[in-house]
Amino acid sequence: MLASIGVVASPAPPASAAGPVVVWAEPERSLLTDPAYQGSTAWLTLRAAVTSYDATWTLLDQASQAVLPPVPIAGNGTAYVSLSIDPEKHGVVVPAGSYTLLVTVTPTDSGVAPSTATLPITLIDDPAPTPPPAVDAVRTAVYFRGGNPAPALWRLPVYWRRPASTARLTIRSAGGDVVFDEPGNPAGCGLMDDTGCPDDPGHYRLEWDGFGRCAPPDGCPMQPAGTYTATAEMPDAYGRPIAVDLGAVRLYHDALGHRTLTVHPSSARIGEGRIVGRCSSVRSPGPKRVTGSVALLSGSRCASRTGTRDVVVQRFKVRLPRVAMFGADTLRVGVRLAGTHRDTRYRFRYSVPAAGIGWTRGSGAPASRVPDEWANAQWLAPRPVSRDLSGQDVYVEFRVANGNGVDLRAIRVDLSYYYWSLSETPPAL
Repeated sequence: MLASIGVVASPAPPASAAGPVVVWAEPERSLLTDPAYQGSTAWLTLRAAVTSYDATWTLLDQASQAVLPPVPIAGNGTAYVSLSIDPEKHGVVVPAGSYTLLVTVTPTDSGVAPSTATLPITLIDDPAPTPPPAVDAVRTAVYFRGGNPAPALWRLPVYWRRPASTARLTIRSAGGDVVFDEPGNPAGCGLMDDTGCPDDPGHYRLEWDGFGRCAPPDGCPMQPAGTYTATAEMPDAYGRPIAVDLGAVRLYHDALGHRTLTVHPSSARIGEGRIVGRCSSVRSPGPKRVTGSVALLSGSRCASRTGTRDVVVQRFKVRLPRVAMFGADTLRVGVRLAGTHRDTRYRFRYSVPAAGIGWTRGSGAPASRVPDEWANAQWLAPRPVSRDLSGQDVYVEFRVANGNGVDLRAIRVDLSYYYWSLSETPPAL
């Protein structure tokens, strides 16, 4: 049997209360009296001008007759006092219906009159189950990269309004194994002993940071990346436990990926920044006739003491692929040559303006030292970067002068980046 109390009194003592002991209870209290749920607990406030007293409770029927003998209430002084309403526990079968809860407080000091308070109470047989509450899923993913990740977070409204009310959070793996179980999540805000947020009816705050059960000597192990399921157990409006499905929660681990993009110079060259001296030329294909190649040939026929007009500068644009990344690790740029002209030396550099990466300068080796294999191709030193480079344009610039020439066969951009993986073994890219 269930008991529901509706108390008109406010959280402060009623203005009409008299006597050295004041008794009142919070409004809209709902009590469970089924012994299967270990009785029901109400929270009453006893505020007394005396230091010691005896308190009892009983139920009165509609004829104002007591239906069971007075039951002692433990507790002295000014405090919240726990009151268990369970007539059957005291050997009395009380039918469902409307009753009056009578609380009597008798000071043990001589000469002080007793004080009483009455509260309406309704006993209900087998009320309908309380439906699960709407879940406020604040965060449903955990991103772990060492340290303390921001936890997955759910909020559940409070039904059973007691300061001691708690909810249990359980996390299960895809195989159904329990990896995390926390029973003691207290309700917060808007309860009868909480005045910090009066507009909040009260809620449970449930969190999971991706770690499993703590057990010595291993401590609290971080769980593998993957998709988990979360459930909660909380008391309903009568204090009975109900299950709440919180849905899926995803645990991501950081992983290192690589993407390499190789382009033909002829398809990547642009007019921006191009300089061709009057005795120089840019040809495609180059002298080696490799498809897609571009040759930069700096002539030596023109008289030029400084060589400023005997220069070829050509830029190329390579767009990085779009990838799901949260940060880059390193970026490097290389060139594969089809051939060179004379004892060539050349310079090339690159930049990523949209990502704030300025020109990075490098130098090419003489012709005799330029192999025609990517394994030993000319690479600029890898550059550590921290920004998201997904889909950004990389500008590559080559320069030859003073009678040198270079035949560009291919340009390659290699990007190492971090991404969030749901797998413990990231796929090879």
